[in-house]
Amino acid sequence: MNSGRVLAAGPIGQLQSDLSLPLALSQGAAVSLDAIVLEQDAADGLATLAVDGGSFLVPSGPVRTTQRKRLSVLADDVSLARQRPTQSTIINILPARILTVGATSDHQVTAVLGLGEDGKGARLLSRVTQRSWGQLDLKLGLDVYAQVKGVALVRRESSAVS
Repeated sequence: MNSGRVLAAGPIGQLQSDLSLPLALSQGAAVSLDAIVLEQDAADGLATLAVDGGSFLVPSGPVRTTQRKRLSVLADDVSLARQRPTQSTIINILPARILTVGATSDHQVTAVLGLGEDGKGARLLSRVTQRSWGQLDLKLGLDVYAQVKGVALVRRESSAVS
């Protein structure tokens, strides 16, 4: 919506990752992903949640396997690498492909990523500096690794991030 006018309609994840809409280029841009709990590791306080094209380890209290959850991933929490990092505190490193690119006025680049080796999975947003974009020679269609620093479970009853 913009000034009472509908700009687009569709699934939330699709709308959030559409660079032609103001939402994807906003300061707090994020995508919502529908996921299924694969397993729970109570010792580490992490759950493995599957999305189309990959899976995430997410801090979580007790959850049931096969339970559906919604994840929220901020564009600013997704960095890019040309090669798979081997030593990092970031535990969510997923293969992805750069599908769409949009520059913002504050010397940053926002990219839409498709998860999976073929880039046909769920969509993520990544916001990086123009300097980093150029230094890594990133471009449309390139296969990369998305390093996701923060993933949050969304509480369905309140839509707040937990």
